[in-house]
Amino acid sequence: MSWDGYVEHLMVELPHGGKLSSAAIVGQDGGVWAQSESFPAVTADQVAAIMKGFESIEKVGHAGDLGGTGIFLGEQKFQVAPGDETVIRGKSHGGGCTIKKVGHGHGDGVQ
Repeated sequence: MSWDGYVEHLMVELPHGGKLSSAAIVGQDGGVWAQSESFPAVTADQVAAIMKGFESIEKVGHAGDLGGTGIFLGEQKFQVAPGDETVIRGKSHGGGCTIKKVGHGHGDGVQ
């Protein structure tokens, strides 16, 4: 299965209803491995900030600077919601995002 197949797999009905509007698999270096058509254009700086948030969660139990600045995926900003050392969640105007850290990258979904 290509990385595109994994992104398609993420675009299914969610357990509690709803569906992701976009999804991507992004390397920890900021390289986009696969994405749906509507996924925001993320920058390397945005990915670096997310990875720094994961590091902060591992060390001190909260998302560090992301708690004050929020999560940016392209032009869209999300307020940080509770997560753990492998998941950062964000909420924004009736929608949200989930960023799951895996191996050498992370899977990102926007609802």
